[in-house]
This record gives sequence, C-alpha cells and structure tokens, in this order.
Amino acid sequence: MKERKFYLYIEGKRIKVSEEVYKEYYKGERKERYFMKDLKAERVTIDPQTGKVTVMPGREDSYERLMERHRQFASYGSMEEETVRSLLLEQALRKLTGRELFPCQIFCPVKQDDIKGTSGNPEGL
Repeated sequence: MKERKFYLYIEGKRIKVSEEVYKEYYKGERKERYFMKDLKAERVTIDPQTGKVTVMPGREDSYERLMERHRQFASYGSMEEETVRSLLLEQALRKLTGRELFPCQIFCPVKQDDIKGTSGNPEGL
C-alpha cells in the first residue's frame, strides 16, 4: 500500500508534515471555526422521536441584524458609572421599609430578599 503524504500550506508554500502534525493542525482549525462561526450561528434541532423543533439562538448577533429588528443599544455611560449607579441604588433600597420597598419589586433589579434588613414580606400587607 502506498504511504500517504501530508502537506500544509503556510504562506502559500507547500510543506510536508507528519500525519500527527497534520491532524493536530486541522483539529486546531476546526476548533477555531467552532468558536468563530458555529457558536455564533443559530442552530435548529429536531427530536427524531417527538418531532419537536428546538431553536438554539446564536451567542452573538450582528449590528446590522439588530438594526433590522429595530433593537438599539442603551447608552449608560462607562462601566464605572454603571457600577457606582448600581451600588447607590442598592444602598438606597436598604434604607427603605417593607411598605416602601414593595413597589420596587416590580421596577428594580435587586430582589427584596437580597437586601439586608428586610424580611421578604412588606410590612402591614
């Protein structure tokens, strides 16, 4: 049986390599393609037994596609400003009583149980 020869093309030059080097190189290429393309793309799977279709959204979306869907990015300023704003909100919520805190359950990202000094139940309700 004729021995197989393995080549890689690097900067346009054909270089003979061992089978092991060849396989490792393409394993790395496939891994890069997985991270750069496969994870970003939406995937559709169909359960062969039930026929249920499951759509797994991609992990990344393009700016153009978001604009087509009329999605806009909120402008909050820098990460430092957002962190300070979040800490100040948390401190303010800790000072509220149960009755004052009740409406915040709907509008605030902090759970009532997460705030020290609250029982989880609004007082008098």
